[in-house]
Amino acid sequence: MMWFINQNYPEAVTAAFASLEKVFALQGEKLSSHSLSEVIRVEIAGRVFYVKRYFWGGKNLRRYIGRSRCCAEWENLQFLQKLNIKAPAVVAFGEEKHLGFLTGRGALITEEIENTRDLAYIAEQQHPLFASYSWRLQVAKQVADYLARLHASRFIHNDLNWRNILVTLEEIPSVYFLDIPMGRKYLTSFKRFAAKDLAYLDKKGKLYTSKTFRLKFYKLYKKITRLTIEDKKNIQRIAQFFTDKYHAR
Repeated sequence: MMWFINQNYPEAVTAAFASLEKVFALQGEKLSSHSLSEVIRVEIAGRVFYVKRYFWGGKNLRRYIGRSRCCAEWENLQFLQKLNIKAPAVVAFGEEKHLGFLTGRGALITEEIENTRDLAYIAEQQHPLFASYSWRLQVAKQVADYLARLHASRFIHNDLNWRNILVTLEEIPSVYFLDIPMGRKYLTSFKRFAAKDLAYLDKKGKLYTSKTFRLKFYKLYKKITRLTIEDKKNIQRIAQFFTDKYHAR
C-alpha cells in the first residue's frame, strides 16, 4: 500500500489522515455516494476537508488493474499545478495494492477553498455577482485560459461541467478546476475530445449566457479576434456534440 500525506498541516490534521484505515473510519457529512466512491466533508482543527473514498480502482478492468481513478485524480491534480492552473490542495492520497498490481480501496483528501461555490450553483441561484457582465467576463477569461493550457498539452478534462469549476465569491474572482479523475492525454482523435470539453461548458452556457458571450468565450479560448472557416466548423462540432447527428458521423 502507498500513502502520501502533506506534513505542512497541523498535527491534528496529519494524525486524522495518517493512514487509509483511519481515513475510512472517519465520520462526516456525506455529500455524495456511488457504487465506486463517496465524498464526505469533515472539519479538523478549524479547517474543512473533503474526503473522497474509493471502494474500487474503477469500472471494468480498471477495477482490478491499470491506473485507478483515485491515482488518476491525484496525478491529474499535480499536472494542473505544473500548468499553473488553480486546483484544490491535496492533503493526503493513497491506495491499496494486492499482489503488487491489483487495486483495492483508495482515498484522496483535499482542503476546502474558502468563500467559493461551483459555477453551476452561482448561476442557478442567480447570485448577484453573476448578474455582472464584468464578473462573468473575468471568470470566462480564466476558464478559457486554463482550458487552452490543458489542450495545448493535448490533455482533456472529460468532465468539465460547471459543477467542476469553483469560483471565489469576490468582485475579482479566482477560478479553480476540480474533480478530474477521467482526465487524460490523447494522441489521436484530439479534436473530437477537445470539442467534448467545450460542449460540456456550453451545456450550461447556453442556459445562462447569450450567444454573443459564448462566442466571445470561444475567441478567448482560441486567442483570436476573428473566426476562420475551421473555427466555424469547430463551433458546429461543439453545438452538436451531445446529439445523435454528431455521433452518427
